[in-house]
Amino acid sequence: MTVYGLPKANKLRSKKDIETLVSSGNSIIVGAIRIVWQVYPRSESESKIAVSVSKKRHKKAVTRNLLKRRIREAFRLSFPEFSEQLNARNISIHILFIYLKEDVLPYAVIETHIKNGLQKICSA
Repeated sequence: MTVYGLPKANKLRSKKDIETLVSSGNSIIVGAIRIVWQVYPRSESESKIAVSVSKKRHKKAVTRNLLKRRIREAFRLSFPEFSEQLNARNISIHILFIYLKEDVLPYAVIETHIKNGLQKICSA
């Protein structure tokens, strides 16, 4: 059976891990998304992600959830090829996606931002 969602093991939920990531992680801005990441040895943990959309910029929960779903889906679809590159280097990564724009961008634009950001991370 094919799993279409993002597995629970790949979700970054620990407050401590997120604080560590924000305070000492690397950061780039790609279009409307800031990507904060930190690299770990493969044996230490699995690759995990978290998504953040500002309540200050998007007042309605419906809009915030829509943007989070779009970002997670774009990441989920591009994760297999990204994962291969990580496995070749024997590392795992924790990533935080922060949506910066006040406009709600279409999925296709968000997907290109995510793909470009992941390529930049792999080349760094």
